[in-house]
Amino acid sequence: MDRYGDLKSFVTEWHRPIGPSDGNTETEIADTEARLGFRLPEALRELYALVGNAGDITRGHNRFVLLRDLKIEEDWLVIWEENQCVTVMAIHENNLTEENPPVHKLDGDLSGRGWESECLPLNNCVLDMLAYEVMMASEWLAVDVMMEGAIEIPDAEPFLRTKARATPYAVLNDSGYFYLDEVLLYSPGSLEEQIAAKTRDDLLAVMARYEGMCWSYTSLDD
Repeated sequence: MDRYGDLKSFVTEWHRPIGPSDGNTETEIADTEARLGFRLPEALRELYALVGNAGDITRGHNRFVLLRDLKIEEDWLVIWEENQCVTVMAIHENNLTEENPPVHKLDGDLSGRGWESECLPLNNCVLDMLAYEVMMASEWLAVDVMMEGAIEIPDAEPFLRTKARATPYAVLNDSGYFYLDEVLLYSPGSLEEQIAAKTRDDLLAVMARYEGMCWSYTSLDD
């Protein structure tokens, strides 16, 4: 079973196909392990071999940590950084011997230990992170939307979510990502929703179709 099959499919759909040059070599991975003094979890080794060099996919907004920058800090191996380092995604050193270890969301200074935080297995966490990269770094950047007047409706259901359909990826559906016509919708449960489009025409088409929305920001304004 290919633990990154869903990731490859999602990246092909929303970015481009992954190629051999997108990954780190076995030698590069082994050199990093020698520097760190331990073998990386198998799922993390596979991830670097797949997209370790694919900056356009993994570092458009937030940052997948490059092999050369991997290190243990305060008992954590940080693998992903929010673009201002407010939060990070990290693996605790106690889990580094696991094949597909849990990844925790922590404060950027690692002061929040993260044991009580929501976490996902590495392969699912990475897919969730890449969906967020699409939402934030798309050329036709995510559009923050709110249905006019909805904020005043108690227990109102997010409008665009009622029009959307599930993605083929269970972990993304659980995290609030859906397909809405030609675009990717992020609707985590609040009245504010976001969409990301592959093309300008797709963005315009959805904006026209749901003209009752208040579009608080679109990349068309830039």
